[in-house]
Amino acid sequence: MSASDAMRALTLLAMLSATAAGAEQRWGLTWKAADGCIQAAELAERVERRLGHPVFGTEPDLRIDGYLIAADGTPKNAKWRARLTLVDSHGTVRGSRDVTSAEASCRAIDDSLVLVVAVMIDPSAALTPYAAPEQPPPPPSAPVEPPPAPSPEPAPAPKGPLAMPWENTPPEKLLLVHGVVYLGYQALDQGVFYSMVHREDLRSSLNTRWATKIFARIAGFVAVTAAAGFLAAHALDVDCVRWSGTPSNHGSCLESTDWALWTGVGLAAFGVASLGVGFGLSSHPTDDVEDQQLIDQYNERTRRKPPATVQLQLTPLLGGWAAVLSGSLP
Repeated sequence: MSASDAMRALTLLAMLSATAAGAEQRWGLTWKAADGCIQAAELAERVERRLGHPVFGTEPDLRIDGYLIAADGTPKNAKWRARLTLVDSHGTVRGSRDVTSAEASCRAIDDSLVLVVAVMIDPSAALTPYAAPEQPPPPPSAPVEPPPAPSPEPAPAPKGPLAMPWENTPPEKLLLVHGVVYLGYQALDQGVFYSMVHREDLRSSLNTRWATKIFARIAGFVAVTAAAGFLAAHALDVDCVRWSGTPSNHGSCLESTDWALWTGVGLAAFGVASLGVGFGLSSHPTDDVEDQQLIDQYNERTRRKPPATVQLQLTPLLGGWAAVLSGSLP
């Protein structure tokens, strides 16, 4: 047995193992597309028909979220773009796949979507030829001879060498939505975003601002509380230096240094100013316009030239193996 034959055998064994593990999972599907394009019910039905058994149900362990939108030429020459994202029961994104089509009709991408979803659930579906459901023939008007039995078609062999999923995989595209930076479906912490765009100075400024806000709030609350205590003490004449009565019976206060009053006023002013800084200082050193500029620069650096034909990267989600199939999809 040659080395290439041994590699194909090991790959097939791993994919079958991943298939057995994936079959035990409960799957869910959410899908958004414009009217006239393939909808969720039809997509789920065609996927189950390709796999040969029901896979979608309630309370799924894994869920595939997807949408189909007009691509407007991005990537190059693409008319329609779909994204399929795998999410586990905890809401963690496991990975995502993009499918594009250069055809004017959004229905031209249907077969590609069915294949991608089927392979995300069961990687062996990529090696199984798909047979469309047979339509019942119309009643013959005259006896006809039965058609010859079709010869079985061999399973299509994967094109090109096998690759691991982290090889030649383009990074996700950053997106700013309502002031929050997203990487795919995952919202990013502002500090993580600054690190991704290689702006450690902004990340340091972010940490300094948060430390300042927390310290100012604590100092403000303490100062206001202390000021209230000093003002209450002044009202009780604790700063009085001369009384109208006797040492045993003070009577009313005739003269006061007012040190408690002015200490309370000073602490109150400091507390209010500190609270103003703690609640008024912006948490982020950049605004939405600057964030969008950083996002555009990042996406421009990570952009790759799209292939001339539709390419699909298939990753066994539970087995740790991957296959890259390129070329025309069925």
